[in-house]
Amino acid sequence: MTIETAIAPPRARWAVLPPSYLAMAWLLLLSLAVRWPYLGDPAPDYDEQLYSLVGIRMLEGAVPYVDIWDRKPYGLFLLFAAIHWVGGPHPLAYQAAAVVFAAFGGWLVFRIARVLSDGPGAVLSGALYIIGLTLFRVQSGQSEVFYLPVALGMLLLTIPLLQQRELTRLQRGSAAIMLLGGVLLQLKYTALPQCLFFGATCLWLQWRAGANLGRLVRFAAAAALLGIVPTLLVALYYLRLGAIESFAYANFLSIFERGGLSAEYMAFYGMIVAICAFPYVALALAGMVRARRALAGRPRAVWVLVALWTLANVIGFAMIGNIYIHYFAPVLPGLILMASPFLGQGITGRVIGGLTLAFSLFLANFSSQIATSQSNRAGIARLTSLIAPHVDRQDACLFVFDGPTQLYRTTGSCLPTRYVYPDHLSNSMEADAIGTDSVAELKRVLASRPAVIVTASKPVVPRYNPQAASLIEDAVTRDYRRIGSVSFFPRHLHVNLRRDLTAAP
Repeated sequence: MTIETAIAPPRARWAVLPPSYLAMAWLLLLSLAVRWPYLGDPAPDYDEQLYSLVGIRMLEGAVPYVDIWDRKPYGLFLLFAAIHWVGGPHPLAYQAAAVVFAAFGGWLVFRIARVLSDGPGAVLSGALYIIGLTLFRVQSGQSEVFYLPVALGMLLLTIPLLQQRELTRLQRGSAAIMLLGGVLLQLKYTALPQCLFFGATCLWLQWRAGANLGRLVRFAAAAALLGIVPTLLVALYYLRLGAIESFAYANFLSIFERGGLSAEYMAFYGMIVAICAFPYVALALAGMVRARRALAGRPRAVWVLVALWTLANVIGFAMIGNIYIHYFAPVLPGLILMASPFLGQGITGRVIGGLTLAFSLFLANFSSQIATSQSNRAGIARLTSLIAPHVDRQDACLFVFDGPTQLYRTTGSCLPTRYVYPDHLSNSMEADAIGTDSVAELKRVLASRPAVIVTASKPVVPRYNPQAASLIEDAVTRDYRRIGSVSFFPRHLHVNLRRDLTAAP
């Protein structure tokens, strides 16, 4: 039995519903179209460059948090390693996977929206999801494009349980949801409020079905265990390696020692989020009005479930304290699903939904995306040609103080430090949050005499660590000479060669 027949009343079973496979094909084409500008771009954004590098180095035997450091969950790096194992080391591998994941997420939105809307309204919901990801800076390989389908899968599994009264079936369905939650946490820890929400929902459904206190307590303990099984398996792996402290610090402690964005940056990013989110929030409010007026019985319960899930995502967005634009992306599918009753309300809902789609495309500014991507490709190619002749995988290392992490792959360089993400040694926010003295680590890197150091005309981070910036400036002035500068939006990147080395022609 499908979720449509399980939940929707007879009047909502529209004969015009397009088959799911046709919707999936259309959404896949849409996902390919909106992500096309970045396919093959070696440096589309900052974070996924590191995820990709970690995944590639894992295939060569490197251990995250020990040999190469970041605070993201192991499961995310494992996913990128699997993608590169299948598709090779080029960025196109994870970007093509992201096209499929975005389309699959859009299809899940479509499937859930069919409970609350007609066929065209559900297809429009899926399309808004795919366009919205790009609007909120999840245009290439950010973690949100990979973990949101898992979260939507949890929502999809919960919907049929709303009408279930048989405790054994409720517990089986709930166990599957909790296990998916464990996978979700290994892709993004800020999904914790979602996991807690689904756990509480499953407990409430069992209480409603007549479960006594003892049974609820036993299930809560089992659900918590299922939810941490993937993370526990990773922890056991690091315990066996003798690196459990490195794993624990990176995953659970370092984020609390990270500094905050300045008030200016918080206001700027908050303004962008507000502008981009406004039409989706307005649509969600219209969907609420439509749901109260037109939906009866079980579909209304589905709408309330979606609304509460959206609130859990808002908590996840706010829980870190710093505002980044892509952090809002998990709120997006909930807002769209809340809007789906309105999007299916005849010509009015479809026209306004179509206008929102057009507005999102306008804000995404694809002409600018294409120009930036072309500039990125040319910039990386030029930087690689300047750097590659002077570095190798043994001891002549590149050090990117500020610039694309992707250069470590394209130049074939060894890694001079496990903190290869430039932010970790250059950003004042990270000074006390990487598990070691960042200035001391930078001194160690400079003492190893990297063959090439890449610096920038201006920081892309909110503020350089002043001690780190001073160390780099002194070292580059004293021991290096600039052999080239490359325009790399929104600044210039400088290639500095050690003075005792001869520049390649």
